[in-house]
Amino acid sequence: MAARQARLLLRETAHRACAYYAFRGSIVIGTIFSRVRRFWRDEDGPTAVEYAVILALIVGACLASVQSLATATGDSFDTSSNAIQGALDSN
Repeated sequence: MAARQARLLLRETAHRACAYYAFRGSIVIGTIFSRVRRFWRDEDGPTAVEYAVILALIVGACLASVQSLATATGDSFDTSSNAIQGALDSN
């Protein structure tokens, strides 16, 4: 009889633990959803993302213009070098 009572007590304790953790899990999931909703409604989050996108576009434009200027400057120096070399060779 004592073994049966022990099994029943163990089973009841296990059911309570499962119910507790299931309830606790729903609280955790509810907390996550409430934080996501708060972030979605919050104006600071999207503003920071917008600033990051603008900064990335500015950096990309700067890199593209520096690359273009470097190519143009290299071509200009090559042209000048060839002109100077041609002038020196003709003398």
